[in-house]
Amino acid sequence: MDVYTVISFVTTFVSFITYTVSFSAPFWYYTDLDTQEIYGGMWQTCVSNYITKTCSNNVLGSNTGWRPAYQSFGCLALICVILNLSLMIIYVFKWRHKEWLRFAIIITSFATAVMSFICVSIFAAKFRNPDYKTEDLSFCFYLAIIAILTSMCTGVILVVGKLKGH
Repeated sequence: MDVYTVISFVTTFVSFITYTVSFSAPFWYYTDLDTQEIYGGMWQTCVSNYITKTCSNNVLGSNTGWRPAYQSFGCLALICVILNLSLMIIYVFKWRHKEWLRFAIIITSFATAVMSFICVSIFAAKFRNPDYKTEDLSFCFYLAIIAILTSMCTGVILVVGKLKGH
């Protein structure tokens, strides 16, 4: 097995783990007010007064505008990252010499990066609440960015490996 395949497998696995955690955890933003903290992600918004915590669903209710847009692209990115990992496992352990499979992995790697980038861009542009003066992006947002970068690395490494004849 060549070094390009090994590195692309590792970057695909890292992309899968970071995006899956980012997708499911409610820590895309964090606001620390004096008496409470507010945090949330793609699917939930939580308010804690340091004794009790209340979470509300971001899917139900009058959810118009930007929330369904970034949630939709987030779901598409999750589908792409799962497909990318599945194809990479088949490529590494079964059909390493199938060029169509390598091409499919390259396409899904870049599709994952594009869908994640659109999701992250919409969220970053629209998440701020004008009522709060201090509102920060949290670690799951940055995990999604790591997933974008590692997905792009997978595609680039496989292209370079193909050009080098591996």
